[in-house]
Amino acid sequence: MRTRKFLRAFLYAGPLLLWMAAIYASSTHLGRYEQSLALIQAASQRLAPESPPPSDQGELFQINDAARKLAHVFAFGILTLLAVRAIQWGESRLKWQTVTGSFALCVLFAVSDALIRIREPDRHVRLDQFVFNGIGALLVFLLTTGYFGVKYWEDFLWEGRPDP
Repeated sequence: MRTRKFLRAFLYAGPLLLWMAAIYASSTHLGRYEQSLALIQAASQRLAPESPPPSDQGELFQINDAARKLAHVFAFGILTLLAVRAIQWGESRLKWQTVTGSFALCVLFAVSDALIRIREPDRHVRLDQFVFNGIGALLVFLLTTGYFGVKYWEDFLWEGRPDP
């Protein structure tokens, strides 16, 4: 019985903790501008080997900047989704604790992520990073509440309907 509870906790909280560790790792020297630029250049060569890579530094900066902003949206969207999943713990109805807990976790995580960046000599913290983190979290909150809202109305409409 105890092993089963541990396994369930691991399955719900494990992915969240792993994703948090990945975000923290990208907040260190692993997530520097040069690293993401090299990744973008490698991806462009892999996806379109026949086209020449962008050589204009301004164009490279814009592509890299846009990719890094999208990475914030993506990272905090996934973080929110995993937090909702971990707090929801398999429940079929959305709990208010899930929404408030996920929001609090994202805010605290964004602040702690910024503190890690401050300690890194070649990393910095900007307000737009918090904005894009919030956009990612908000998109997932809207999708999650929409999903559970539709599920609620489906249950309400089909309640009492005999199963086929």
